[in-house]
Amino acid sequence: EVPQTQQGDIGAKDIPSWRRICKVLLNNDYWCRALSFSPTKAKNYQRYNERIKGKRQEWGILCNND
Repeated sequence: EVPQTQQGDIGAKDIPSWRRICKVLLNNDYWCRALSFSPTKAKNYQRYNERIKGKRQEWGILCNND
């Protein structure tokens, strides 16, 4: 649960607050970097995709059995 107010909330990235969430929305911060989020690194995403493809072939779902 995100509190309405936090003692000592000066916009630092260590305290969650509705103030920071509003700033993200107002600035159109797509990746929510002001909330300490970042886009997934391409290398990690590629590894994830390879793992999922292997599992899908193992399970026999959503794969191309050429």
